[in-house]
Amino acid sequence: MGENQEPAVAKVAKVAKVAKVAVAPVVPLVVNPAPDRAEAPAPVGVVDETDNLAALLLHKVASHAPGGGPPAQETVNIRTAYVRYRFAGRLRALQRGNRTYSRLDTALNLASIAAGIGASLIAASESAPIWTISLGVAIAACQTLSQWLKPSQRAAQRGRAAVELRNEAWNILQCRDHYRGKTIERAWDIFCRQVDRIDGRAQSQEESQSGPVSTAAIKAGGRSPAAHSGS
Repeated sequence: MGENQEPAVAKVAKVAKVAKVAVAPVVPLVVNPAPDRAEAPAPVGVVDETDNLAALLLHKVASHAPGGGPPAQETVNIRTAYVRYRFAGRLRALQRGNRTYSRLDTALNLASIAAGIGASLIAASESAPIWTISLGVAIAACQTLSQWLKPSQRAAQRGRAAVELRNEAWNILQCRDHYRGKTIERAWDIFCRQVDRIDGRAQSQEESQSGPVSTAAIKAGGRSPAAHSGS
């Protein structure tokens, strides 16, 4: 059994080197004749889920490459690039966006709460009104930014898209849901369509979110583009 798996391991090592993806070592599956007890795999260092998924997908691509020679290598290279850019790259971008907007939402909320408490304390202490006015302006600014950027909504949308991408990768790796009983070629086609669908929906949401910003800017000016052109 080890002899049949050796070419697959060599392939994924070569593919990972070309793709420059941080991959965890893929250990060939070896069935013990009579294991006494189940043993957990040895730790392989700190590798996040995205890196592990990319490594497993590359292993699946390399170990099931059709035929041999240059055509098979070209197919492996194309699929490796797809995993690297369209899956792993996009997944990392969505995760970064989720974290960034979540932190921004938290910061705006905390700043608004702190300014409100400060304004209340200053008003109670009968201090100079300039401080109360300044904190009131800070509260309004935080609330305006929160309504304008909608960081909580953006974070939730990117988080959902990232979860869907991860679930899709786990599904193809474990042959679940719509990958059950499919050949690797058919499963790969389904996987690409699902990734493109999730990515396309996420990009559409990002573009739609930029629309209200432009509309708000126009309304803030008091006139529509048609009014400007007619003036």
